[in-house]
Amino acid sequence: MTESTGSNKSVKLTQQQKDDYLEFDASCCPICNDDRLSLGKLKHPSNILIIQRSTCRACGAEWLEQYAMNDIILTKEGSDL
Repeated sequence: MTESTGSNKSVKLTQQQKDDYLEFDASCCPICNDDRLSLGKLKHPSNILIIQRSTCRACGAEWLEQYAMNDIILTKEGSDL
């Protein structure tokens, strides 16, 4: 994940940092592992993609989380019109 920060400086997580974040605990900062996060509004750039900006209140790191729809589960049938 590459992100442009407010200072126009690009930063990049290592593949190991990404893997650890996704595999172990996506509720903590991928840099300092603190759980004091500020989560932004969900944005929907497409029908199957959601993006959310996250900020660590401990170290100040910022990143985008991307969610892609990969399944649909019907929980209640609708009526025929």
